[in-house]
Amino acid sequence: MKQLTISDRNLIESFLQLTDYEGYNYNFNSMMMWNHVYHIRYETCDRFLILLYQYEKNFFWMMPLCRPEHYFQAVQRMQVISRQEGIPFVMSYLEEPFKNWMEEKYGDRFTFSFSPDYSEYVYSCEKNRTLAGRKMVKRRNHFNAFLREHPDYEYRELSLDNLDEVRSCLARWERRKETDDTEEDLRSEHRGIMDLLKNFSRLCFSGGCIYIDGQMEAFIIGSALGKDGVEIHIEKANAEIRGLYVAVLKEYLSHNFPEAVWINREEDMGYENLRKAKQQLHPIRMIDNYNCREAQTAKNAEPHGCQAVAS
Repeated sequence: MKQLTISDRNLIESFLQLTDYEGYNYNFNSMMMWNHVYHIRYETCDRFLILLYQYEKNFFWMMPLCRPEHYFQAVQRMQVISRQEGIPFVMSYLEEPFKNWMEEKYGDRFTFSFSPDYSEYVYSCEKNRTLAGRKMVKRRNHFNAFLREHPDYEYRELSLDNLDEVRSCLARWERRKETDDTEEDLRSEHRGIMDLLKNFSRLCFSGGCIYIDGQMEAFIIGSALGKDGVEIHIEKANAEIRGLYVAVLKEYLSHNFPEAVWINREEDMGYENLRKAKQQLHPIRMIDNYNCREAQTAKNAEPHGCQAVAS
């Protein structure tokens, strides 16, 4: 299998276009942001692409990147590679339609597990662009307070010209942070952000920044996800400025994704403060993710016609 690199972007995205997945892991920018954690490898075979992640000593497969009619061949290939490499066959981040397909196709040959800690929060783009409606009253009040305090704020697009200011803004946020993330989580996120910024010209993402009195006080980075969604990769703002988080998201969606329908804001990972904050933003639905394990040893022959990209 081939180690995932930024040069694989066009290939990976061509296979992502065959899917209708909505999870944030099925986005090339996310893959590159967290590749230093998961050491992603991939292989193409006929009409599908498969992805193998490694976290410490644990391996797991993602859903195959292909049309549904090629799921079976893709899963067969994953099982073959698992046996060849001597690793348990495990799949993670299975969205419900794929999990249902697995259950229908394989019956009790696989066992499935679910944790709400890894369900992803989905929000309305329109509600966060307009702040209209009863459920948005608190966010609307925060935004109006922001306008009163900072009527001369400026929104600017993320560009090569202000990447250094983004780094400085992030450093200030990290010094002020009040979060229940572990230090390891924060270091890992910091590296992921730096990797995105370093490859700004080679990746397909956009961003926006808010300046107050000439200083960047908030920035946001996102990209298209699925057919009509947006993934927010990073959102940092000075929490001492009321309404700033509301403002930067509102501006970003209005300028960069005026037609998008939904936003994926990722999971809460079981952190109570993060869960409370995400729930208070009124998600319109959740994307539940499942894990899958082989219940018994399968004896599938290797499919014919498979050609790995590299070994």
